[in-house]
Amino acid sequence: MPSYYRDTIPFRMSYLGGSTAACGTTSTQVTIAAGAHFALIHAEGGAIYWGINIGSATTLSPGYAAEDLTGIIPSIDNLGTLYVIGAGTAAIAHVEFYQS
Repeated sequence: MPSYYRDTIPFRMSYLGGSTAACGTTSTQVTIAAGAHFALIHAEGGAIYWGINIGSATTLSPGYAAEDLTGIIPSIDNLGTLYVIGAGTAAIAHVEFYQS
């Protein structure tokens, strides 16, 4: 089996910062840390939905994290905007940003 450079080094990321959005049932834009390519979203108080590179988020948005669980935005090269919305008024999105 061939060996590639990426197979010889461990997978690492650099933590760039985080943000908390008390979004409730209102679409809220989250400020993305400069240079971020990867994010974790922790849902508190209700499920969280998110949309990447769209004008807003709805409960039909493709990103989803159930209450008290974590959603992943995988390493992508075009993480331009991030909007979150909750399934209930108490929903809070805790977001961590990383660079791969």
